Amino acid sequence: MHLPLLFATSGLVNSRTLRLITLCACLAAHDAWAAEPLKVSGDLRLRAQGDYSVPNSADRESAQLRARLGAAYAFSDRVILGARLTTGSAEDPNSTDVQLSDFDDDLEVSLDLAYAQLKINGLEFYAGKIPQPFRRTDLVWDADVNPQGLSALYAHELSANAQLQVRSLYFIVDDQRTGGDSTMMGGQLSYEAEMLPDWSFDVSWAYYDYRLGSSAGADEGDFRSNLRNPDGSYLSDFDLCDLIIGLRWSGAGARWPVKITAEYVENLGARTEADSGYAIELAAGRASADRDWRMGYGYSAAQTDAVFAAYSHDNIALATNYRLHTLTLDYVPALRTLVSANWYRYEPQIATMSGKEWTNRVRLAVLFFF
Repeated sequence: MHLPLLFATSGLVNSRTLRLITLCACLAAHDAWAAEPLKVSGDLRLRAQGDYSVPNSADRESAQLRARLGAAYAFSDRVILGARLTTGSAEDPNSTDVQLSDFDDDLEVSLDLAYAQLKINGLEFYAGKIPQPFRRTDLVWDADVNPQGLSALYAHELSANAQLQVRSLYFIVDDQRTGGDSTMMGGQLSYEAEMLPDWSFDVSWAYYDYRLGSSAGADEGDFRSNLRNPDGSYLSDFDLCDLIIGLRWSGAGARWPVKITAEYVENLGARTEADSGYAIELAAGRASADRDWRMGYGYSAAQTDAVFAAYSHDNIALATNYRLHTLTLDYVPALRTLVSANWYRYEPQIATMSGKEWTNRVRLAVLFFF
């Protein structure tokens, strides 16, 4: 059985289903390491996109492609090495998609994962260009952001129906020979439990402390919509408190679980009142077996310096300073295939140079994976 590389869990509407499928395959293949130490995985996604009612510009249709190929090798039951090649710009941590344009130029390919994993008595350590370790949604962390540095995970069974998890990360954001470096240190405490036969819940609290001594390695695609000083540096510090709560009901059967996810984030280091964001999602169904359906609705809002925009989602043209409605529909027509439709309707919270109007983005994608 093939084992896809480890993806982050607990994402929101547009990318959550894809990561769920990958994680299920990862868990199913876990016991096969001894018999087959080398695991190869990959996927190909073809996507059509339409942007309509864009302020001060014409409607636009476009197409994107994403391809990824990963491998992991188990030296023992404790040590695993992993790596992954992907399309997309090596200078953009938020997206592995390629716009189909540029007079048929060849696609750019880069290495977005290269890590060592060590397991010791319930602890898991990662080093290198590593998978995202935190429970997350797109409000704070884009699904394609894979940190550089060190992470650790510890899980403890409190009872047959309850578990406590602790995650930590040291993230090397920007290292410079002269001047200050930029780093992030973060930790997350998670608790999940079954309350009744058909009910379960989870709660995660995280704190992310960015120390931005240098932004020399950043460009406009990294700064995105955060406020900046006249010299180009960030106006705010970024010390994020992030709370995620989930409630799940499985009374309608295995194919139709229902889950509500809510999140609130506040930047304690902001030097502006625009320092908070929130998201809520209602999802029904699953997308992990043949003929499965999944549908969901989400609403989120983020003020200008609520999150570190360099690593927040890129589902829409605004990284922060937005109100966003999201509708999604996923269908599994055949083994290792997923069809997904997403509608994003958004506007700036505070008017930008292009105005303050609602924009609609529609995406239709098909994903093949192994």
